[in-house]
Amino acid sequence: MSEDKSPTDKVDHGRCLCGAVTFTVVGEPIYNVVCHCENCRRHGGSTLHCASIFPKKVSSLPPHHPASFYYNFSSHYTHYTSADHTIIRQQYTLHTGAESITTYEDRATQSGQPLSRAFCKICGSKVYSTTPLNKDIVSLPAGVLDGVVTQWAPHKEQFCDVRCDWVPELGDGIKERFRKGPTGSKVDGLTSKV
Repeated sequence: MSEDKSPTDKVDHGRCLCGAVTFTVVGEPIYNVVCHCENCRRHGGSTLHCASIFPKKVSSLPPHHPASFYYNFSSHYTHYTSADHTIIRQQYTLHTGAESITTYEDRATQSGQPLSRAFCKICGSKVYSTTPLNKDIVSLPAGVLDGVVTQWAPHKEQFCDVRCDWVPELGDGIKERFRKGPTGSKVDGLTSKV
């Protein structure tokens, strides 16, 4: 497995509030999401949760290598293939603070999908979430990514049925809205509040 990145790969750094937990993420997220569910609100202490969903691993080839490209939605891997090889590398890499991370196993979610919610046990910052239903992805809170928040924009909105009345409908960039979780029914039309 190679951890080398292509010269065109975007690299973002992230950390918890106290700096004990640091990580990098390479490339673009699969999507950005705003979640209004009760568990995300309680976990984050806010009325909504903003996260970027990344594959844990991506495939890459050495620079200047002729290759074809495809994205496999079922495995959430990006594949670069050639006649001779494909190199799989980590997209999310934890650099420091593994000993500072505590995980809460959230099994009573509104979507029915269990979540492992990791946070720094020193400062309490959320650092990532994973689900056993899809072990190939990692959810990163937008606020822990250095400098990304000013450019961050959501693609999806979920649990619109329980969005706080005073929170305005999200506008530009939203591709999908879900009444409940991402596997539930979509909101008809993207311009009407549920």
